[in-house]
Amino acid sequence: YDITLSYVDLSVSNSVEKAMKLPTENNLLFLSNFQVLKPLEREKLLEFIKNKSVILHTNSNIEDLELPCINLSDNEKNIDSNQILTIDEYVKYIILNYQNVFPDTDLSKKLGISRKSLWEKR
Repeated sequence: YDITLSYVDLSVSNSVEKAMKLPTENNLLFLSNFQVLKPLEREKLLEFIKNKSVILHTNSNIEDLELPCINLSDNEKNIDSNQILTIDEYVKYIILNYQNVFPDTDLSKKLGISRKSLWEKR
């Protein structure tokens, strides 16, 4: 088999457009961080990947998708693991998962911290 693997981190800006420009013939797309996409981006991407060879990675449960799913869990503490996170772990989790969804000003306001603190916690 002559198959190419293309990796796209969906948490990077313009990544949905980048993924949609990749060739799909003999190409396996690995799309990570699906959870950070806005609803319209999700719909657009899901429509694009229909009937294509794709591995879609997310760290949150997505129950409304009608896609074959393999659940790989790890022993790390995360928001979905029913383990209590420290405040610092929670803040870091939120920052990493929403830094490309909200501008720094909005994210820092939602977390109740300064933009400087937000930058330092990355």
